[in-house]
Amino acid sequence: MKLAVIGATGPTGQFVVSEALAKGYNVVAVVRNPDKLTTQHENLKVVVADLKDSAQLVEPFSGCDAVLSAIGTKGGMFNPVDIYTVVGKAAVTAMRESGVKRLIFVTSWGTKDDPGLPFLMRWILHPTYLRHIMPNLADFEDFVAGECQVIIYTFVKPPYLKNYPSCEKPLQVSEGQVVENCETQNISRQDVAKFMLLCLESDVYNNKLMAIAARK
Repeated sequence: MKLAVIGATGPTGQFVVSEALAKGYNVVAVVRNPDKLTTQHENLKVVVADLKDSAQLVEPFSGCDAVLSAIGTKGGMFNPVDIYTVVGKAAVTAMRESGVKRLIFVTSWGTKDDPGLPFLMRWILHPTYLRHIMPNLADFEDFVAGECQVIIYTFVKPPYLKNYPSCEKPLQVSEGQVVENCETQNISRQDVAKFMLLCLESDVYNNKLMAIAARK
């Protein structure tokens, strides 16, 4: 299997790349700054491109079985955020032109309000620090679900991301905005990457928003 990864230099994206290589996949990491990706492997190709320009994504996506996105941004309390819709729509356009139909895209718990969300997330973080990020994530989810019928998508929705190792246990998974009554509201980036790859092995998660959580 050949995968294109955008957001490959970020903390989650680097796990996506390393986990995919560990499974024997060929990986095309599409990056803005190749110096930030320290992984080297015979099955890894690094392509420098502007992720906002669909024309620059067509060639690296060509021949791939899926596009995996771990793009992210810091904070959205004071400044508008559009990275998810701008980069996401550029990726979808390039997927259409290159013939790639499978998209795995990391968003978050609670891109839309849900009474099952933790108090801190729903009433404190979302109205402040995340008040621009979440609507932009939701806009892209809605765009893909409503206007991209040729794309087979899975939105992977984790809670608070941590840099500790995988819990090495099956994750708690729930379709929708949140995993209610979960064992922990933190999840390792490595576990997120592993679940993204798991989504490629079955059609169970096709065209769904999948909230995930780790186990203690």
